[in-house]
Amino acid sequence: MHPGCLNPAIEVRCERATRASIQRLKFDIDYMNYPMMCDLQGLSSIPYIYTALFHRTREFAATVQSLIKAAPTKWTEAACLLVAWSADILRHPDIGIERFLHSQRESLYWILDDALLRILMDQWDPPQPLPQSSPISTGPSPKVTAWDVAITPVRLALCKAQENLSEWSERDLGEMQKGVCAWKGVQKELLVQGWFKRSRTLCAGGQLPAELANVIVEHVARFEEWPMVDLRGWHLPKGTPRTW
Repeated sequence: MHPGCLNPAIEVRCERATRASIQRLKFDIDYMNYPMMCDLQGLSSIPYIYTALFHRTREFAATVQSLIKAAPTKWTEAACLLVAWSADILRHPDIGIERFLHSQRESLYWILDDALLRILMDQWDPPQPLPQSSPISTGPSPKVTAWDVAITPVRLALCKAQENLSEWSERDLGEMQKGVCAWKGVQKELLVQGWFKRSRTLCAGGQLPAELANVIVEHVARFEEWPMVDLRGWHLPKGTPRTW
């Protein structure tokens, strides 16, 4: 073998080791520059902004609940404040929520959605009052407003804010695509699906939620002693001949 030549196998190993060293060096450089790049792009402040916004949102949701307890007849106005917070505060350009992690945005949406859902459920199924030790004379029962009429202000507030979902999802997706990871094939609608998801389901069309409607039907059927089995098997027992 010529002194200047190396074994082909050794050359391959040397080449692989060189590539690995270069990749490792590139990784180390990127890692060392990461804090500086985050500072330049303003990413370092996001955890602090998110933490402050998270606690403020929780405090606001609790305040809305307190407002309803203080003025029960104004529950729709108070509930609409939750929707306004999501649009005017969380989505304010100075906040830059589109730069948050998707899980961070979802956690903020969940706080507001949970608060609104509890308000709606309290109106649909009010908590039972504590039993009184002695009878107390009460006035006439308050007039009960139809469910679809009662939630109209909340539905209108949700519909108005919902018009911005497309724009919000575009901004969220645009920021995600700027990152190191390739976010290909992500449907932008999924980025905002947590926005009042459960509350919107409860208010959908102003109709009774399916699960509540099913419960009502079952109660009525038991009271009227209607069959709770397959109607075909009930009315047409097996072996019943056709008459046509």
